Amino acid sequence: MADGMVGLGGAPRGEIALSVIIPTYNHHQHLALTLGSLWAQDLDPARFEVIVVDDGSTDRTPEVCERFADRMSLSYFFQEDHGFRAAAARNVGLAAARGRTVVFLDTGVILAQNALSRHSRRFMRSGAASIRLSYGVDEYSSVRNQQVTALLQRSAEEAAARDAAPRGEREREAATWRAAFEALRGANGLLDCRHRRLRDLSHDLRGALAPWSIFWTSHVACRRDDALAIGGFDEALTSWGGEDVDFGYRLAAGGVALVAETEYDSIHLPHRKNPASRRRSSLRNLQYLEKKHNDPLFADLGRHGWSALLAPALAA
Repeated sequence: MADGMVGLGGAPRGEIALSVIIPTYNHHQHLALTLGSLWAQDLDPARFEVIVVDDGSTDRTPEVCERFADRMSLSYFFQEDHGFRAAAARNVGLAAARGRTVVFLDTGVILAQNALSRHSRRFMRSGAASIRLSYGVDEYSSVRNQQVTALLQRSAEEAAARDAAPRGEREREAATWRAAFEALRGANGLLDCRHRRLRDLSHDLRGALAPWSIFWTSHVACRRDDALAIGGFDEALTSWGGEDVDFGYRLAAGGVALVAETEYDSIHLPHRKNPASRRRSSLRNLQYLEKKHNDPLFADLGRHGWSALLAPALAA
């Protein structure tokens, strides 16, 4: 399949408040769950669009997108598989976006039913870029995978058992994820790995040395015009790690405030990781970014990690 857009159906085209951009690659089952959670949102479906950008998948990703195309406004783009091109995929979505606000999600991120409503309200009040915490997020480790999978399976079974009244498919989808979020609220071991450090800071990044160091695109949002003003994502980054913190760095350098939200309104579904490979890739990309920006903080990020970079900046 050649690069380009595949026209799909969806909600009537009108004024769009939010554009949700999802890069994906050979994870059609996780993508179906992400799209299901978007379909179950309590925000008027005429107020948001979903843009899936396929980085060369050979699985059933196109079929999954077709299945959801008559349920919400969904556009599907395909780019040939020339290696890891998440930055390019997000830029394709950004160029197509019609919403005033863009929400970047990873495939396999499940949103609470009111997540997009929260995004909509926040950006009516503030132009700050939003960093959202997700249950199950860990930077490199896969140790939580089995715990998250077991908890989600159990909550889905419990939701089905409680669901005595006949419901439509959308209502069943919403009930399943409500049960999952209820179960996760008591699972402290599955909190986002950034949780404790942000709690210590009272979620206030205004004095942090490098708040962009936790701008991870598993679930973030900003104004579309701000994203376009900085030129989108750096497509020179063609391996895992760095394209999102670079994006956050340039937003902050352009005067956009970065805000870490306190609410958990997303779940990061488990998937296989190779921690050693990811660390090597991330360090290479941070070396590139240090040279690109002439900023030693990227080297510090590689040596000391993001937690150290959330320390208060020294006064000039």
